[in-house]
Amino acid sequence: MSSEPLQRRTWIYIIGGFLQTQGKPNGSIRLFDDLDCKFSRPGEVRVEFNRWSDNWSDVAEHVWRLRPDGYSDRIRVVICGYSWGGYSATLLAREFAKRGVSVHSLVLSDAVYRHWYPLGWWRAFAPWRRIKVPENVRYVHWFRQDLNFPRGHDIVAENPSRTRVSAPIKANQFHSYMDDLLYWHNQAHESVAKCLKEPTA
Repeated sequence: MSSEPLQRRTWIYIIGGFLQTQGKPNGSIRLFDDLDCKFSRPGEVRVEFNRWSDNWSDVAEHVWRLRPDGYSDRIRVVICGYSWGGYSATLLAREFAKRGVSVHSLVLSDAVYRHWYPLGWWRAFAPWRRIKVPENVRYVHWFRQDLNFPRGHDIVAENPSRTRVSAPIKANQFHSYMDDLLYWHNQAHESVAKCLKEPTA
C-alpha cells in the first residue's frame, strides 16, 4: 500500500448561512450533497460543507499543504456561499490568495456583508455596504433579492481586469429561501463542470 498522501487537485466548498449546519435540512446542504454525489473523486475532487464561522486560514492551509507536487498553481477551487456564507467565501478566497492559490469561481446567493467585529454586525442590514472580491478570483456569479432583510449586498471586484463579476440575477423570493434557489444550484454545477474541464498547470 502506498504511503503517499492523497493530493487533492480540485476543491469545492459550499458555505452555509448563519444558522445552517449539516444536521439541519436546508438548500445549502442539498447543494453540497448534489455536488458531492456528482463530482467527488478520491484523490482528485473533494467537496466540503463549511459553516460561515469556520477558520478560513486553517481551511486554506490544509489545501495548500496537500498541493500536488508542491505547486500552488495546480490547485483548482470553486466556492459557493449563501448569506453570511457568501461573505465568508471572499474571506476564504483571500486566504488562498496569501498562498498563491487562484479561485476559479465564486457562486453567491444573497451574500450579506459581515463586519469583522460582532458589535458591527448591524451592518448586515445597511444597504450601502459592498462585498469586495480579491483579485485571485476569476469569475463571480451572484444572485440577490430585495423583498426583505437581510438582503444581498453589491459585489465588486478589487481588480476588474483580473476578476469578471457577472450582472446579478434577481430572485422573487425571501432571503431565507435563497439557498433553495434553483438558479444558484444550477450555476454551481455549471461552474464546477467548467472548472474541471480546464487543465491544471
